[in-house]
Amino acid sequence: MQPAHDDAIEVYLTQYCTQPASPHYAVLIEGEWGAGKTWRIKQFAQRLTEQHQKKTLYVSLYGVSSINDIAEQFFRQLNPLLGSTVVQTSWGLARSALKGTFKIADDALELEMSAPDIQKRLRTHNAVLIFDDLERSTMPVDDVLGIINQLVEHDDHRVLILANPDQVPERGTTIPFATLKEKVIGRTLRLSPDPRGALQSFLNELGEVAGSQQLAKHQETVLRVFELAGYSNLRQLRQAMLDFSRVRGALQQAVPYLQLPEPYVRRLVHEVLALSIEFRAGQLELDDLSTLCDSAATLPSVDSERARGAGAARLRLHGLDDITAYGLPPALYREYFQYGELRHEALREAIRHSAWFVTEDEPAWLQLWHWQQLSNARFNALVYKLQEAYMDSAFDSPGAFLHATGLLLQFIGMRLLQMPDDAVQDLGSEVVKAKWATSGTLHTALTAEDRAAIDGNGAFGLAYWSRSHPIFRKLQSDLRTAVTATQQQQFKYWWELWMTELRTDPQRWASRIASSAGAQAQFGAIPFTEYLHADEFAKLLAGSDMPVLRTVLRALQTRYAGVSHPALAQEAAFWGALLPKLEYYAGNRDETEGVTLGAAYLTQQIIPFIAALPPRLEKLRKQR
Repeated sequence: MQPAHDDAIEVYLTQYCTQPASPHYAVLIEGEWGAGKTWRIKQFAQRLTEQHQKKTLYVSLYGVSSINDIAEQFFRQLNPLLGSTVVQTSWGLARSALKGTFKIADDALELEMSAPDIQKRLRTHNAVLIFDDLERSTMPVDDVLGIINQLVEHDDHRVLILANPDQVPERGTTIPFATLKEKVIGRTLRLSPDPRGALQSFLNELGEVAGSQQLAKHQETVLRVFELAGYSNLRQLRQAMLDFSRVRGALQQAVPYLQLPEPYVRRLVHEVLALSIEFRAGQLELDDLSTLCDSAATLPSVDSERARGAGAARLRLHGLDDITAYGLPPALYREYFQYGELRHEALREAIRHSAWFVTEDEPAWLQLWHWQQLSNARFNALVYKLQEAYMDSAFDSPGAFLHATGLLLQFIGMRLLQMPDDAVQDLGSEVVKAKWATSGTLHTALTAEDRAAIDGNGAFGLAYWSRSHPIFRKLQSDLRTAVTATQQQQFKYWWELWMTELRTDPQRWASRIASSAGAQAQFGAIPFTEYLHADEFAKLLAGSDMPVLRTVLRALQTRYAGVSHPALAQEAAFWGALLPKLEYYAGNRDETEGVTLGAAYLTQQIIPFIAALPPRLEKLRKQR
C-alpha cells in the first residue's frame, strides 16, 4: 500500500480482521475499475497471513450466478485436492447437491440452506473472506449481500467486499444499492491508485523478459506518462508495459547487434507507453496514427492546423505530434496495434532510416529528410549531393527517387534552393525514363515495397515531403505508368516459364499473382490472363495433384477477394473460356484414373470457384 492515506486504511483493515470480538459487519473497499483494488488487497491478505496467521479466502463474483459457484471457489481453496483432475467428476456430483438461497427483504433475513457443511468448514478455518467484483456478478445484488450478511452476522466472519459502486447493477431488485448496503456494510473505504507500487509489482511479474531492464531503468518516465494520461487505470499501465516488452523483443530479434543509446530507449519507453495507454483507453484510433503519417512531411505550422480531433489532442499532450522525433515511425505502431506484431524487415528498415541512427554514410536524401536537425553547413553540402544524384539518375529504388523529388520541391518552396520547379520536373522525367521506362528490359524488377512506395504516401517508413505539389504528383503518376508497362514486359517473359514454375514451385507462382501478409504481389494489379492460353492452363490444372491445386485455389481466392481493381475486370472472359475446357479435362481424368484426391478437389472446389468468377468480374466491369 502507498503511504499516508492508504497506510491508514491498512491499519484499519488489520484491526478489523484481527480483533477478538466479531464486528458483525462487512467492509466495502471502493475504487474505479483498474485502480488496483484486487492486487493491493491480495498484497494485504498475504501480509495478514504472514504477520497475524489469519487465513484468507478469495472469491471473484465475476460471472457468478448462484451460491454453488461461490461455494465451489471456497471449497477449492480449503481443499486443494479439489483442484486436481482426479476428483473433478466426483466434485461435479457433489456440488450439484449444494442448494441455498439468501434474501434481504426489508428488515428480515431469510436463510434456507441444504449444505450446512459450507458454514461449518468456513467457521472452522476462521478465515477472512474477500468478495471481489461485486458489480460483475450475474446474481441480484441483494442475493449476494444476503449471503454476506449470513457470514458476518451469524457466522462471525470478517468480510471484505471489493467493488466499483458506480457500476453495481440494480437488476433483480427494487431496492437501491445504497439502501441494501446499510444492512450489511459497516464501513466504506476508498482506495486511490498506487502507480509506483503497481509498477514494481508489474516489473516483478515481467521477470527477465525483453524490455524489463529498460522499464526498470526508466521508471520515472513510465510514471510520468501514466500520470499525464490521467486515466488512473493500472490495467492500462500493465498492458502498456507488456506492449513495450513485445516491441523491445521484436527489435532485439530484428537487429540483435544494435546498441541502443539511452536517450533513444527513454524515447521508446515514452512513446510506446503513451500510445498504448491512449489506444487502449479508446482516445486514440488507428486513423489518428494514419493522419499523423499523412501530415508528417509538413512544416510545424501546417501540421498543427491539420492535426485536429481528440486523438491529435492526446498526441500533443504527450509530445507525440512531431514525427521527426519518433523512435519508430507511427506507421509501424499502427501495424502493431492493428495486427499485434511487428515485421522484422520493417523494423530493420525503420531503424536504418530513423534520425536516431542515420550516419553520414547514408544517401543524401535520407539525411536531408531529417533536415530540421542539420547544421547550415551540413544542409548545404547534402543539398548539393542530392542535386548531383538527381541529375545522374543515381537512385536504387522508386521510393528513394520520390523522396528526393519531394525534398527538392520542399526546399525550393522554402527558398532554400535556387532552382526552378520546372527543372525538377524535367530532370525527374529523365530519371523515370532512364530507370523504369526502358522498354523490353528486365533490370527493374520491383519488390512489394517498391510497389507500395510508388502507390503510397511514403517509403521506408517516412512520408514524402511536398507530395501534394503538382509536380510531385505528376512525376509519381509518370513513375506508376512506367513501372506498370515494365511489369507487363516482365509478365510476358514470365509466361514462358509459367508451366514449369507452377509444377516446380507453386508457392512462388502464387506469390506473383496474389498478395500475402506483408508482401504485395508482383503482378497483383496486372490482368495476367491476357497472356494465357485457356486450353493449356486447363490441361495443367486437370493433371495436377491436390497440393498444387490447393495452392492455386488459395492464390485465386486471395487475388479476387473483395476485388475492386478495375484492371482485373478484363479477366472475366478468360475464366469463362477456361471453365468448359477444365470440366472436359476433369471428366476425362475421372474416366482414366477414377476418383483421386486431385480429381475430387478439382471438381468440388476449383471448378465451382472458377464458375463464379465471370459474373463477379463482369459486374465490376459494368461499374467502371
